[in-house]
Amino acid sequence: MLHKFLIILIFTLVSCQKVDLQTNKKFHQAVKLYDEENYQKASQIFREISLESPSSDAFFNLGNSYFRLDKRGHAMAAYLAASNLSPRDPDIIANMNYLKNNITDNLDVSSQSVFESIFFFWRSFITPLELAYVSAFLWALGFLFLTLYLWKKNFHQLLSLSFCLIFCSVFTFFASYTSQTYDKRWGAVTANISKIKSGPGEHNTLVFELHEGAPFLLEVEEGEWYKIQLSDGKKGWVEKSSVLVF
Repeated sequence: MLHKFLIILIFTLVSCQKVDLQTNKKFHQAVKLYDEENYQKASQIFREISLESPSSDAFFNLGNSYFRLDKRGHAMAAYLAASNLSPRDPDIIANMNYLKNNITDNLDVSSQSVFESIFFFWRSFITPLELAYVSAFLWALGFLFLTLYLWKKNFHQLLSLSFCLIFCSVFTFFASYTSQTYDKRWGAVTANISKIKSGPGEHNTLVFELHEGAPFLLEVEEGEWYKIQLSDGKKGWVEKSSVLVF
């Protein structure tokens, strides 16, 4: 049984390594195409990578390619996806802010409720995935100290320290899990002008219009329509064909 398990584990690790090598090869190919100013082909490959193996680097370079093609809505959607994965990256922030300042609609790219601003304040400093790594480290360290205590029971401080570390690991894991539950999907308008309706359907009332590059928060998906919310609080329904959400 153990022998079969080891074979499966080794096969899985080798398969994952092959996927990573293929992704890296495609990434370098896309970078080369970008440097050669073949932005159309570069954007196609970066998009494939972003959908197959989402990463902030892939989305960031995809945004740069779209920007070079003067597809500001597509670029904004890609930068928003990159920012969601690496919110502290200065290059992503700089490019996204530059693009934001050069679109028609004066909208921000953040929208937090009072609950989120209180309980998820830490997201400005660390991502949920990074917090999960911290949780795993604290858990392992806590059990290490607990093992040392069981080995030498005269060190009572180790017992207190181990329980403290395990408690912190559980707390940080809960915070990471809860944050991912509340994770938001941002998108951007790709059409020159997009009509925002009061409901999902052309027959509904026009409530306002958005222009290319306008960022929005996705709330609900229904058929060929998205219910969206803007940073200024406005809400409405938009056709999927006129926007892009990763």
